[in-house]
Amino acid sequence: MSRNFQSLTEDSFFSYDKRMTQKNANYVSLINSIAAVVIAVAVFLLPVFFLTNTTEFFIFPKQILIITITFLLLTLYCIKSLIERRLTFVKNPLNLPIATFAIIVLFSSYMSPSSIPSVPQAIFVVGCALLFFAITNIVQEKQNFKIILLSLLFGTLIATILSTLASFGIHLLPFEVTKNELFNTFGSSMQMIGFVTPLLILSIVVFLVNYRKRGPVVFRTPLITTHAIAAILFSVSIGVAIYQITSARELPVLLPFDHGFQLALASISQDASRMLPSFLFGSGYGMFSVIFTKFHLASFNALPSWSLTFAYSSSFVLELIATTGILGILSYFFIIVKFVRSHERMTISPLFLSVAAILILSFLIPFSFPLVALIFILMALYIVSLKISKKAKSVEEIVVSLVTNGGFLEFNEPTSKKSSAVLPIIFTVLAAGFIAYVLFFFMSREGFGAKGLYHYVVADMTFAKSLQPEALTDGQETYDLQIRAIQTYPYRADFYRIFSQINLALATNLVNSQQDAPTVSEDIQEAILQQLQQAINASRQSVIFAPESALNWRNLGQIYRNLIGVGQDAEQFAIASYNQAIALEPTNPALRIELGGIYYQLNEYNLAQQQFQLAIELKRDYANAYYNLGHTLEEKGDLATALQQYQIVAQLVTNDDKSIELINQEIATLQTRIGEEGTSTTPDETVEPTDETELNLSDDQIQFPERNPREEIQGPPGEGDNVESPITPAPTETSTD
Repeated sequence: MSRNFQSLTEDSFFSYDKRMTQKNANYVSLINSIAAVVIAVAVFLLPVFFLTNTTEFFIFPKQILIITITFLLLTLYCIKSLIERRLTFVKNPLNLPIATFAIIVLFSSYMSPSSIPSVPQAIFVVGCALLFFAITNIVQEKQNFKIILLSLLFGTLIATILSTLASFGIHLLPFEVTKNELFNTFGSSMQMIGFVTPLLILSIVVFLVNYRKRGPVVFRTPLITTHAIAAILFSVSIGVAIYQITSARELPVLLPFDHGFQLALASISQDASRMLPSFLFGSGYGMFSVIFTKFHLASFNALPSWSLTFAYSSSFVLELIATTGILGILSYFFIIVKFVRSHERMTISPLFLSVAAILILSFLIPFSFPLVALIFILMALYIVSLKISKKAKSVEEIVVSLVTNGGFLEFNEPTSKKSSAVLPIIFTVLAAGFIAYVLFFFMSREGFGAKGLYHYVVADMTFAKSLQPEALTDGQETYDLQIRAIQTYPYRADFYRIFSQINLALATNLVNSQQDAPTVSEDIQEAILQQLQQAINASRQSVIFAPESALNWRNLGQIYRNLIGVGQDAEQFAIASYNQAIALEPTNPALRIELGGIYYQLNEYNLAQQQFQLAIELKRDYANAYYNLGHTLEEKGDLATALQQYQIVAQLVTNDDKSIELINQEIATLQTRIGEEGTSTTPDETVEPTDETELNLSDDQIQFPERNPREEIQGPPGEGDNVESPITPAPTETSTD
């Protein structure tokens, strides 16, 4: 093939003798060796790597690991291409579907209403896709392939051994987080089983195939013996994990499949504000928790896990449908179809069966990031095995270069003609731009500037430090560290939400410290107001950056509620915030209880009664809803009906001695009030006891000194509100002790 570009002379800066010198060949060989070592280290560390200085110990460190290794491999590939003055890539059936999947995942995040929290999660998946391309294009020698595969096995073996020993009370690592019987480096026994199972199948098949060919003599081969030992240890670790799960007092909480399926369909068909984007691209990769709160049915409240918010769906496939839409799941099926068709008939490929196993698991269980990364790693190793064996015609190395021919530049494969460095230079510039973009620029909003993955990681570690016990004993240190984290990466809504609570706690401490003082000084009052204003600002920022998070709106409502009597229109702002939270999570009865509590506090008993009754309709065995409804009816003077509500509560909390004692006292008091002591009123319905036994009247709040006149405060953000300037430190001279 040939395509002419602009005329260039033979002595152009970009051309040279195509035959590489021995020195350059040595450099390329060295780069290939370094890259193979880097890949081996990456796959070894993936199952075992965790950190205790991040806000999340197990998943986030693995994301950092993969993206770092990917950038390093991309850099090595660019250096190699510049030395060779050509681009080489392996043509294989999975290139196009994996590239398509990565692009759709990234695009779904940028299209999401929750793009700010979604984009970083999508970038980590793109990193996995790039790792696939790096492995398939860099690993060429059989020896390097074996080293990488063994590294993956050994890393997983260490992870499973640590988990198995921990289950017997043997803790080899010095970290406090590792010193419990359920410890594993994946953060979940289910995720560990999912990670180990494909490798167990790989080791079993490798051993059986070789044993069938060679018999007992196969044990003299160290590689095959390693697979046999790995199969045994993997089986033991899976057995121990299954025993832990089945023997535990509480089984792992997974979203039932019927609800996962319902949420997947609802996400792509019921988002009235963005019907076509949600159908095509879902709600944004990594945003399943938002989908869950928005679309889960009231029937979910009948489950023991009704009060939880799920970050993962019932399976990875159902989660992809919900978060990346029709295009996302079609691109994933595209990968599966091309993978299945790549298999050579009449042959048994251990890696093919291993990849098939993890793909089947993706239909059955939720996948956290390590399992997603494992999909791409196993697929890459499978393609490398086909390339090395040279049995698959669909897998071959392609070399693309620009060569000089009569003063012109042409696309061609290597010949004796002079080659140009134009293509490697262009590719290197693009790769460097991509790396710089991800590290420093992928998130930008007016007033905050561009921030990238570097800032994301540094901020996370700084925020994690603020939550360490030594920092929490000093309110000022916690406060300062969280300020620094937010200023480093000002796009984490969860940082703002926690920071708002810290400010509220500090203001509360200041109030409590002045309880015995005859008067509160003006300075202390001003410090309290500053902390409260900071709490409002931080909470508002959390809903601006994650406007579809019911949790953030709920937090904002709680902040405003605590300022009733202090801030102008605080009660209306609290009601508006809770209404928005309810719009985002309409079937959560706890939100109705809290909103009803505000009305109860404001003596709006009819409105409070309405909310408590709605809570009961959403969850018929919600003891606290009946309890609050009973108190509201008491205030309205409907004592007989209030007594009926208390008697229902008594039926629901029979399993809890403290609660039953409390409600019996209230029943006796109420019976005395209505003159029927010693008699009982039959409730309108009979209900089964429930484990939900927390009884409290939802009008509790922190008692801040009332202001007259009240202080002016900002209301909840409205549609189209811009983000504000970064939070600035406010003085505090108290601790959270």
